[in-house]
Amino acid sequence: MRKSPKATRVITVTKPGISSVQDLGRLGQLGRGLSWNGAADGFAARVANAFVGNEVGAHLIEIVAVPFERVTGRECEACGTGTHTGGAGGAGVW
Repeated sequence: MRKSPKATRVITVTKPGISSVQDLGRLGQLGRGLSWNGAADGFAARVANAFVGNEVGAHLIEIVAVPFERVTGRECEACGTGTHTGGAGGAGVW
């Protein structure tokens, strides 16, 4: 049996707020008992992944409420997307 390479920790979440690791979900699997799930804002998840060069369906950290803080173990790309209630006229800010 071949050993898998040792994982390298890139991000450590120090204050999670309300956050979770998400992907785009399991569309079409309800017949197997798997609900759709996935990121609450699928469009924002796709944009964030594309922006940093990941596959559009790659896992990401979805932050619903703050405080959220993280530290990185090495250099990495990050992107924040989604709505922000402080936008001009109440509009979302990207």
